[in-house]
Formats: sequence, structure tokens, C-alpha cells
Amino acid sequence: MMIIKNNQALEIKIETDDIGYSLFNDFTANEGIGRIDDATFICIKEPDEKRFKPDDLTSIKAAISALEALDHAIVDSMDLNYEESEELMQAMLNDTAFDIDVARRGLLSLTFSDWFDGLLYKPGSRDWHDAMADLQNTIYSDCGERVAFYLQGVSSEIEKMAIIKEFKMYAFATPLSYAISLIDCKSGDVISTNIVGGIYDDSYTLDYLSGRIIESLNEIPDLNEELRNEVMNKLKSISKASINR
Repeated sequence: MMIIKNNQALEIKIETDDIGYSLFNDFTANEGIGRIDDATFICIKEPDEKRFKPDDLTSIKAAISALEALDHAIVDSMDLNYEESEELMQAMLNDTAFDIDVARRGLLSLTFSDWFDGLLYKPGSRDWHDAMADLQNTIYSDCGERVAFYLQGVSSEIEKMAIIKEFKMYAFATPLSYAISLIDCKSGDVISTNIVGGIYDDSYTLDYLSGRIIESLNEIPDLNEELRNEVMNKLKSISKASINR
């Protein structure tokens, strides 16, 4: 868009910002999010938190299933006495019967980090996904792309949803950039320029982007007031359909 008034020309260009995609890598690094494969990500916030709660292992089937997912060496990380550890490890090695109460106590003592390192399954495999199922969040893009995002150690539902929302935005949304040029119509000189990129705005009316543009306009001291007001009115009508036009 270009508006000319009182011998000033103000041009604002809004475009998609391919460079801004690097912000996804910055976001995952800052949040401690790891990539398992192209469609699987994991974020471990509290590695020393206990993996299981008592209610997770109330049934014998649940306790056996949890133990079968682990390498026998995991016993060394359990809070058991020497005799209990030896008996449980031998049972796991020889696939023989074991004391379910001892196994349950041992499992309940495991930190998430020890449990995760002791999993028998290859990360990203079907069995691995099944073992992590209680931590899975499935995120879809607007065009149907699917990502499995495993989030551990976040007890607040508000914090959890905020991280998931940011992940979706950085992973799937197209970042935008804008460039503002203020030109003196008499001399042709550029009075001021400002380029800002890496802006994510998932609203159709681009309210956040408009707010950022207004902030930039407010930082131009030589901008004619009437021109500024006209531009402000124009910004109310922009939308995603306006991009690259």
C-alpha cells in the first residue's frame, strides 16, 4: 500500500518471511524441545519427576505392562534393597514370575529420566508411542498436517496449552514481515525506513501485525499527522488476502 499526502509518500509492504522460519528452531531450543522424527517432538520439563503415580499401577496388568517395556538394567535405578533388586532382575532376565508388590514399588520410585532411558523401544516406533501415550498431544495444521508432541512435567493446564499453542504457531504458521518507507515527494529522499520480520499472526484480520506496524509508525517523528491518520484507517481493512499485493 502507498498513500501520498502533504508532500509525503508512505509505502507499506507486507510479505511472507521465509527467513522467519528459523524462529521455530529458536523456539524449540529455548523450550528444550527435541525432535524424534519429522512428525514427533518431545519436551521433558521435569526429568527428576516420578514417572508413575500409584493410580497408574493399581492393576497387576498395568504393572506387568510397565515393567515389560523396560530393560532389566532399570532395576539398578529402583529404590529397592539388594535382595529385592536381585530377584526382580533375575525374573526379568529369565522371564519368570516375580513379586508384583516389589515391582510396583520399584516402578513408582523411577524418575522420568531413568524410565525414559530404560525403555526397550526405539524412539518413534509404535511401541514407543504407546508407552508415551499419556503424554501425547496431537497437533494439526490448518491443512491437516499432524504432529505428535509429547510434553512432560507441566502440571498447569494453562501453561501446557500455551506451549502447545506456540508450538503450533511456529511449526505451521507462515511468518510475515513488513517494510515501511517514508519518502519526501519534493526531493525524492527517503526520510525513514523500517523493516521488521518474523511476525506470527494467525488471525485473518492480522490484528497483531497491524499493531506492530502502528508501533513503527509512532516511531517516525517526521510523519505527517494527516498521513498517519489515513494510514491507520487503511490498516483496519487489511487481511491475509492483502499479503503480497
